[in-house]
Amino acid sequence: MKQESFFDKIRGVLAALSPNGQAAGAGLPRNSRLLYREEGRCGWVRFQSDVTSFDLYWEFGGGDVVAIIDVPTAADWTAKTRLPVEQRSQVLRFIAETVIEEKFAGGNSYEIGDHWISIFELGRKAKPEQKLTAQ
Repeated sequence: MKQESFFDKIRGVLAALSPNGQAAGAGLPRNSRLLYREEGRCGWVRFQSDVTSFDLYWEFGGGDVVAIIDVPTAADWTAKTRLPVEQRSQVLRFIAETVIEEKFAGGNSYEIGDHWISIFELGRKAKPEQKLTAQ
């Protein structure tokens, strides 16, 4: 039986890593991006990647909340997104931060709950312990 060379071992490690250097199964899927469909005061945010796509309903909020994005709970995550629940936090952060950058010109804060992402008006800060409250 031929012994695996040092370079073969390195190739194996590299193959197990995603393009962003994180272990496969963690972080974001390759080529993650968002698309938007607006229908007046509401619409859909589509998360799209090389491995999946799914739509999330959004609507304008009130008070300090400028927008609310409905998200699957951890229990429903894999069934509705076809992504492992271990990726939920990273994907939801990506969605919140990308929506703020692309639709609100940055600077807004957000909170992630079990069922939704709340995006706050510019200058209103989410409580640090609430910025990410769900896996």
